[in-house]
Amino acid sequence: MKTFLKVLAWVIGVPVGIVALFTVLGFAAIRWNFWPPTCSVLPIPEAKRVCEFSKLDAAPKGKPATIAFWVTVPENTPRQDTVLLVVAGKEPVAMDRINITTFEKTLSATTGDILSYHYERNSAASHSGEKTFKVRALSKTVYDTVSDWNDLPPSLSLNKDLVGILDMKDTWTINYNMNLFEDTRRNIDASMDHAVLLGDKEFGVYSFIDMAGGKDTFTVKETVSPYYHWRDAAITEGEMKTLEKKAKARGLAITLHYNVGADYNQYYDVNPIGAFTGGQAGSGIGGNAAEQRAAADFGRDKPKTKAWLDRYFTQLEAVLIEWGGRAERAGIDAIDITPQYRPPSVAPEFAYADERYSQIIKNLRAVYHGKIYGSNFASYGGMGQGIVRRILMNLIGSPYT
Repeated sequence: MKTFLKVLAWVIGVPVGIVALFTVLGFAAIRWNFWPPTCSVLPIPEAKRVCEFSKLDAAPKGKPATIAFWVTVPENTPRQDTVLLVVAGKEPVAMDRINITTFEKTLSATTGDILSYHYERNSAASHSGEKTFKVRALSKTVYDTVSDWNDLPPSLSLNKDLVGILDMKDTWTINYNMNLFEDTRRNIDASMDHAVLLGDKEFGVYSFIDMAGGKDTFTVKETVSPYYHWRDAAITEGEMKTLEKKAKARGLAITLHYNVGADYNQYYDVNPIGAFTGGQAGSGIGGNAAEQRAAADFGRDKPKTKAWLDRYFTQLEAVLIEWGGRAERAGIDAIDITPQYRPPSVAPEFAYADERYSQIIKNLRAVYHGKIYGSNFASYGGMGQGIVRRILMNLIGSPYT
């Protein structure tokens, strides 16, 4: 009997132990971006791909690297001109023309190096501003721009008052592509670095809200945990502080946006390993169908009454006030008060929706003193009336975008 129990323990214990080990290692990979030194040892293609991606900007120092510089120059650059890439400590090199305003050149470097460089037009007499780039990857393409040359007037094709903004839509999640091994929140550093290279001044991130229930009983709540859907989640105060710290170090301003979606869990079995068992994990046709069915329960796309809008805006305001307090303490620069993704229609009560948004702005001002933005499109949660710009101008003191 003892022998039988030992055999049984081995038969059950070994596979359970293996599963437990991979569970622990998988969680470590997701939470702390902890991967083996060689990605090829991973048995699952999805894990291997995400592992390789995580190492793109984390190469050991002192390794040979190749950096490809792609630069877009002003449209008033004469077509016969030569564009030179000038890296400190190296001889200027002529770049290859890709099209009328785009040039490319690949250089050798060493990981860990910080390259100081600029672009010249024909000679040092005509140049761009100085830039820096830290070599973190064995192979990298730098997408660059020259806004204007020091000896030429600014290009008339580009408004100098335009501000570049990089939006990180649908990325605040552990499992966006449903392969369980990625965590797009860990890409914030690389994304902000890319925003700086593009010349952006603002960086937008998206929190998440779920709607669920019937037409007269629905709720509007922040998605408090990524493990509820195994996907989207609201941004916590601690995460806001991290975002603000990283953004300020790069000279970027942070704008908090948010998505709204129907809570599809009740109609769809959210299986975190569905992608490996032939099914899906809350996405694709099945996930969309479940989300639309949940939305039909509370009449997302149906004509609205003032009573329905009162229930919606009262709950939405509570969430935004809570977020406003967090954003104030974290130092977030701006909040967009109108939802994205799949917000409920407010038709035909557009004017009443604007009244409720103006009330939200007034109450949000009690806890938050940064900029407040809003969408002027009815398909993005209302605010479709001409009075919206006036409301925001009066209450904020500056125009919105």
